[in-house]
Amino acid sequence: MFVLIDLNTQAVAVAKYVQGWRKQQFLSWISQFGEVRKYNPYNNENYLFTSVCGLHTTFSITENNKLLLDHPKLGQRQIKVELSAED
Repeated sequence: MFVLIDLNTQAVAVAKYVQGWRKQQFLSWISQFGEVRKYNPYNNENYLFTSVCGLHTTFSITENNKLLLDHPKLGQRQIKVELSAED
């Protein structure tokens, strides 16, 4: 079982863990560990995650099912994860 505490510091591990998941499966899983909400009114695929510890992280899901996780140690780069297409 993977326990998510801080998406920023655990981004690499999360990317490996959720590789190939469906978008809804990922959103359901991450919601167990904090609040997930859409934060950009112009693009519904940008999200703000607030962990139960109160730590904030943003992530995006592209229209071609790529999960983009922000990672502070990589500067402005993002970790890209392939999610599977919806059923």
